[in-house]
Amino acid sequence: MPTYTGPGHATIATGTTPSNHGIIANNWYDKELKKSVYCAGNGDMHTICNCEQNIVDVSSEDGKMSPHHMLTTTIGDEIQLFNPKSKVIGISLKDRGAILSAGHTADAAYWMNSHGDWISSSFYMDNLPEWLISFQNQKPSSEYMPSKWELKNHFSHNLDSLASKKGFGIIKSTPYGNTILTDLALKILKHEELGKNNTTDFLSISFSSTDYIGHQYGPHSQEIFDTYIKLDRDIAKLLKYLNDNIGKENIGFINVAVDVSPKCDCAGFSDLPLVPHLGVFASKDPVAIDQACVDAAMHAPGTPGSLAEEMGIDAPGERKFDLGGGAIEGLSEQTTINTAVVNGLGSRDHEIVHAQPLGRDRFAFPPDPRPTKIRFAKMFEKFQPFPFDKHGGRGYNRLDKVDIDAVKGHDGPTVDPHSHQDAAYHGDGGWHPGDDDPSYHPKNGESSNGSVPKKDSKSKKR
Repeated sequence: MPTYTGPGHATIATGTTPSNHGIIANNWYDKELKKSVYCAGNGDMHTICNCEQNIVDVSSEDGKMSPHHMLTTTIGDEIQLFNPKSKVIGISLKDRGAILSAGHTADAAYWMNSHGDWISSSFYMDNLPEWLISFQNQKPSSEYMPSKWELKNHFSHNLDSLASKKGFGIIKSTPYGNTILTDLALKILKHEELGKNNTTDFLSISFSSTDYIGHQYGPHSQEIFDTYIKLDRDIAKLLKYLNDNIGKENIGFINVAVDVSPKCDCAGFSDLPLVPHLGVFASKDPVAIDQACVDAAMHAPGTPGSLAEEMGIDAPGERKFDLGGGAIEGLSEQTTINTAVVNGLGSRDHEIVHAQPLGRDRFAFPPDPRPTKIRFAKMFEKFQPFPFDKHGGRGYNRLDKVDIDAVKGHDGPTVDPHSHQDAAYHGDGGWHPGDDDPSYHPKNGESSNGSVPKKDSKSKKR
């Protein structure tokens, strides 16, 4: 399965594969329409927002969305099929995260536009509900962001400066995007009275800031570490509200433990999962279900040929999560679970009861338990996303050592990207290839010492 937001959300929500639900990527070329399409795009819709044109802003592209490209039903669709009184709502910072998770018959889907405001589509409603307009007016996205996002001795980002240049939509690329989404979920639970009657309600919450930050700073960065710490607090706040106002006995949790990759999920094709597919876990205790998954990974044998085998942690009983996949070396995989126990969210105690799966003959497309890299091996023979055959198997002409100060700047590296391993590097933030290569001549746009002038970066929608 392509590891992109659209196919991932659609697959989880529908329970089937892209070949069935039709969301094969975030964007793709439609050979019938003879044009590129966006997974959640729908030009027949218009934006519903709290803006000047009496709630409806027909000039905005951000709300021209619907799930019409998705060919199958979601969990929410099936719930409303059997009980129309049930409420189904999807929310996310990303439109596709909210829309594809909610489905075709959802009562609402809300996402954030480029200005940091909550919007929807005319597919769902004619006007935003009054409680949402009040929520935005009382505490807009600007109120969630401090002047600086910083972690002592590691990083400091001036959010005031970034917001003045790019607008308050930058909250998506900070941990506070998850926080504002959590508060929106709490408002929905309260004002839509979810879980307060005898019908089954469905609220899909897709936290997107981790993805934005992971792409911007890297899956092993201190920024992503700080983001997950803050996200743990946001989820704890949400779960505590559910426990206190709806009751543990009325809430269920599901973990999909497949393709546990040691790298970013967007690189799922380039490595093997640490462990084989563990299955789908379900519980009414949010702590027990996480502990069950961690224990299952620990007791399972590592995938042959994976990083687990390479590191010698593939034997049953090894702590594969924190040793092979941890973002911060030495950080225990139990940290989040233990914190949840301390906060009273649940218990680590659990007993695994195995449900008898349906026979393979019951599936039009039987599930394939093999890791992604093995399943798509033949396809990758024709198109290999990672050039393993180059530079001694490293894929790219990487340097053995890199000056961190020279590459950590947000405006780009202060070193020449065209320089090679043997070029003279003096550790002062600039390359001086002329010192050991008299034939070197500065390339267009470079200064005589090989440094590259900074360019304005432009973000692309993904």
